[in-house]
Amino acid sequence: MTSTEDWICGKCWYSLNPMDKPTCDMCGAIPSLHSPQKARSIYPSMSELEQPPQRKMTPSPSGNLKIIHHEQKHPSGQLMNKSPWNCSVCTYSNKEEDKSCQMCSGFKREPNYKTKKMAKRKMTMKRQRTMLMCDVRRREEERAMKEWRNIIAFCQNNGVQYIDDSFKPGPKSLYFSQRHGSDVEWQRCEAIRTANQSTKTPWVVYEKPVPDDIQQGALGNCWFISALAVLAEREDLLEKVILTKKFCKEGAYHVRLCKDGNWKTVLIDDLFPCDQYKRFLYSRAKRNQLWVPLIEKAAAKLHGCYEALTSGNTVEAMAMLTGEPCQTINLQATEKDHVNPEIIWSTLMSCRDSRFLMGASCGSGRMKVDEKHYEKLGLVANHAYSLLDIQIIQGNKLVKLRNPWGHLTWKGDWSEGSQKWHHIHHHVKATLDTDGKEGIFWMSFSDILKFFNSVSICQVHSDWMETRLLGTFPVNTAETWKVVNISVVYPCDITLGLFQKSMRGKRGKSLEPLVDLLIVILENRHDGQHLFTRVVGNSRREVRSFVDCSVFLKPGEYTIVCMGFKHWWLGSRGSAARAGATGTDSMNRDYTLAIWSSKLVITDEIDTSTTTHRHVLSDTLIQVALEQGEQSKLMKGITLYSLYWTGAIFIVENSSHDEQAHIEIDCSNSTNVLSTRRTLKTLDCIPPRHRQVIIVLTPVDPMAGWSTNRSIQSRLKSGSAGLGNWASKGVCHKPDITVEVEGLHAPRPF
Repeated sequence: MTSTEDWICGKCWYSLNPMDKPTCDMCGAIPSLHSPQKARSIYPSMSELEQPPQRKMTPSPSGNLKIIHHEQKHPSGQLMNKSPWNCSVCTYSNKEEDKSCQMCSGFKREPNYKTKKMAKRKMTMKRQRTMLMCDVRRREEERAMKEWRNIIAFCQNNGVQYIDDSFKPGPKSLYFSQRHGSDVEWQRCEAIRTANQSTKTPWVVYEKPVPDDIQQGALGNCWFISALAVLAEREDLLEKVILTKKFCKEGAYHVRLCKDGNWKTVLIDDLFPCDQYKRFLYSRAKRNQLWVPLIEKAAAKLHGCYEALTSGNTVEAMAMLTGEPCQTINLQATEKDHVNPEIIWSTLMSCRDSRFLMGASCGSGRMKVDEKHYEKLGLVANHAYSLLDIQIIQGNKLVKLRNPWGHLTWKGDWSEGSQKWHHIHHHVKATLDTDGKEGIFWMSFSDILKFFNSVSICQVHSDWMETRLLGTFPVNTAETWKVVNISVVYPCDITLGLFQKSMRGKRGKSLEPLVDLLIVILENRHDGQHLFTRVVGNSRREVRSFVDCSVFLKPGEYTIVCMGFKHWWLGSRGSAARAGATGTDSMNRDYTLAIWSSKLVITDEIDTSTTTHRHVLSDTLIQVALEQGEQSKLMKGITLYSLYWTGAIFIVENSSHDEQAHIEIDCSNSTNVLSTRRTLKTLDCIPPRHRQVIIVLTPVDPMAGWSTNRSIQSRLKSGSAGLGNWASKGVCHKPDITVEVEGLHAPRPF
């Protein structure tokens, strides 16, 4: 464990050097060209961090007072205040001409490196608290109402109807390209023909909506329609989406959706795509209700066009419609994930009791599906269903589903007319809707596990609080990363959601490949030696549009660390070419961190420019590996921790008190992966009582398949630092631990 009386060697990263030693105990490096001086701790106290620089007041020639900084002198007597720079490792004040720290040999950052980057991105550090969701919604609705009233006043004064110039009625609002036919007509409500045309039924936004109202149109967006059908079961949730709740003859409507973790109030008109007979081309609702085409059009506008809504997953639609935390339960086992039916069933029962929204995905993903066999059974492969209920009926585990098409239902056990129902009491059967109308049917839980690949769950909480924080994943650790400290006053449940820009609606140059996402929440340590005591929760590491994590927290201080590594850029031309970027700024990835809590919590944003948080990435991964990694002894004193999370993360521990660990990890036989160290083969010299994140591997394209394969050589060596006959004299790491990877890959003391 590092003492406050120790200093770090910038050559071999040995951090247990006593402050009275003029040279490194491990490699003999000279930390100072002058007489030895006490080095400051790498973990300064809060009083040191908060103490402002000493200043004195002197009169200027004009007689006014002028503030100047105290002159700093080295013990040798030399003046040190000529454009000095402070070492980011030991905080020693060096001369302008010094290329490395004269105290610890640490790296010198380029002048104004961070200030230039920060000026471009302006990463704001601030404190805020979670707010009741209803209060957040009320503020946005007030702003939207003011805008809507101005539009209505303009239309009434000029005798016109509203036309949305940002989503004009034309081919660009329908398709990604104009190669499709242009025989689509855009019509307003009064011109649209419906089944109720003869009865002169007036148009309404919604009136006691039910799932049977929804009729899917020409788009292949059953994933979206399925979520709408679930939403129709809860009118209180639909009211939060449709802000303009009454029919507007001026044709202006507001719809509130959540895209990529951020709330968006979408303004649209009531011009809808129709066929040559002036009938809705896309989704619609019975009884002349507008809520279905309005929500569909708002979603199309958010993503660029209607075609962008084809194909998807129900969980994505639920997140968009509610802004609530969502998760997916996989029903099919994989090589790395096993399925426990009892746990899945108890989870579904708990979600039903909590009135969470649920949907099910049929025969998709990596399942091998015989579509003709599914069709014989009344199921549609690669189709999304609404999950309406879960019951244990006389010892039978049953699940109630709805096909958003409103027809084509299950024909197996527990379907309409199934012999299984003959054994159920008639008064029980009468309450279960077993007639197959409106596309509703029952299935056994065992058949669900056989024919469906996942269940989507939306955790709707009416009385929870939320806050949303914006951030950026830099391309390496030479730039500033952001972490979030949270203060918990009362015991509470917390759900975290980490979102990045999805690829929906993106084409060509606008397409940014998804990066790997990982959230870790850790309990803070207060002994001044290390940042964290333990991991209290984490998400899966996945290359997808969002990941989530749910934990119960006792009162205390915690840190949320958000990570992504796939987009790393270390200055090599190959990396930049693969990403199609001209520089690091264009490769940064924005994200949104959503925090939902059952009680009030306070959040503070902190960046890694502070000395205490400089190695937060490596400290976090090391802590996770110690608690959850696969542990293997390479030899006495050397332990390897492996995390095979959508790629691989390898951490090595040297528990020897006086010998260095030499580690060679060769992952050259891996396929379709990227490395945070630019190479798949690494050589590292790890000082005694240190751990190091050796390499992080991320799939280039998870859907295309990938594999990790590693071979390891290790040995312990006494004497000066270096890799010995594995590398040139004095070399401790190949490739070097440069400023670009230091915050992730530098050896860390116990």
